[in-house]
Amino acid sequence: MSIEDDIKNVQELIDGAKRYGQYEGKKYYISMEHIISDYMMLKEIEKEHKKINERLKHKLLDTIKGTNIIKKETPEYIKENYVSKEKIYKKINYYDDRIRHSKLIKDKEAEDFYYDLKIAFEKLLQESEDYKWEIIQKKIMSGKK
Repeated sequence: MSIEDDIKNVQELIDGAKRYGQYEGKKYYISMEHIISDYMMLKEIEKEHKKINERLKHKLLDTIKGTNIIKKETPEYIKENYVSKEKIYKKINYYDDRIRHSKLIKDKEAEDFYYDLKIAFEKLLQESEDYKWEIIQKKIMSGKK
């Protein structure tokens, strides 16, 4: 027999006692009604918790799905957009050559243009180094190697 069946039987006893005038002043009937009321309230709370848990479960699944997509897509993105340091150094050397050539032919406009490109690539390289250093520092601070 389940607790719901027990509560139903107790409720029928209370209803019968009320019908036949045996209810008034009987503390145990009043106590039983309070117990039933508390039980029904707990059942409602349980239903609400189930709804909340279901929503949280879906949010967690969405988060996990998003994380899996990021893990799957990130290596491909890096592979497609990766520029090696060697390529950056080659570009910087190329622009140095272009700057020297522009100075030889006294083309100040071309010299300034190549100089700006060289500076942009040097900044890119520096940002890359700063980022790596930042990661190394975080690993050191967290105790990882």
